[in-house]
Amino acid sequence: MTIKAMICLYLEEPTSWIKLTLDGKLLIANCFARRRLAGLPNRLSITEGISI
Repeated sequence: MTIKAMICLYLEEPTSWIKLTLDGKLLIANCFARRRLAGLPNRLSITEGISI
């Protein structure tokens, strides 16, 4: 599951994903939270159905 989370984060912030924790739950949560805070549609909704 870490790989999917890293892909999610990479698509969201290509320059900073390496610096963040490998905790898949945190990465995916942060990815979605940034989209909501920015008022943008979630480009990565495919990961919403993944159970971690």
